[in-house]
Amino acid sequence: MASVDLCFLDATEMARLLARREISARELVAAHLTQIERVNPRVNAIVTLTAEQAMADAAVADGLTALGQTGVAAARATGGAQGPARDEGRSHDLRVSDLRGLRAGLR
Repeated sequence: MASVDLCFLDATEMARLLARREISARELVAAHLTQIERVNPRVNAIVTLTAEQAMADAAVADGLTALGQTGVAAARATGGAQGPARDEGRSHDLRVSDLRGLRAGLR
């Protein structure tokens, strides 16, 4: 699949391709970064592009996928909540903050 085509898939399809390992997180992020480079000079939508950070986070996600982990079961889905609700929700989806914490632990 061409990298430009990846940018126009809906999020559900991107997730399906990642889960089936038909594409890597790095490929997906690289496709979006290429699209940003192509379009942003005309639309000026991106003020601060953190491409290196995005690729580093994608590399961690790919590493977890290689280990058979497609999510972090213990990640709180209610991270900003106060009181009992804070401990009720759990998510199996990786969040950027989880990736940064995992990457820091791998150094």
